[in-house]
Amino acid sequence: MNIVFALLLTLAIESLVYIFVKPLNLKIFVFMSIANCVLNPTMNIILLLVNDYKIYAILLTIFEICTVFCEYLVLKYILKVEKIKSIVFSCFANIMSLFIGSISNVFMNQQNNLIIGSTIFAIIYLILFSLCFGVGFLSFINHDNQNHKHGNNAR
Repeated sequence: MNIVFALLLTLAIESLVYIFVKPLNLKIFVFMSIANCVLNPTMNIILLLVNDYKIYAILLTIFEICTVFCEYLVLKYILKVEKIKSIVFSCFANIMSLFIGSISNVFMNQQNNLIIGSTIFAIIYLILFSLCFGVGFLSFINHDNQNHKHGNNAR
């Protein structure tokens, strides 16, 4: 896949996802764009040099995990987004980017092995996202229940 197209596709997809973190927040857009302008081309250039599918899969996994972690750190510590929300949105943004990028790659390059491998990774990331979302949802419910308890005691 063309490196510039991959970057633009990633920026578009992740921008749409991050709109749900804080709608129309310029800080999020700028920081995530900078992070992606560094990480995405680096990852794609290195992956273009790999001919072995197993090494490609391992490197793709490592890059995706590092990207999720970097974006989580930016959201949590620089932009002050709450922890669970940072994890959930970082995972979801990268899952969507990986999955749509993989599908685009297949149609552009007719590389069927990449879609199979990328789909497997997308499924793994979806499982991780589901776990993160579940933890976040349970945390939200627990927090809401604690607020109701405190509200009832105040009366």
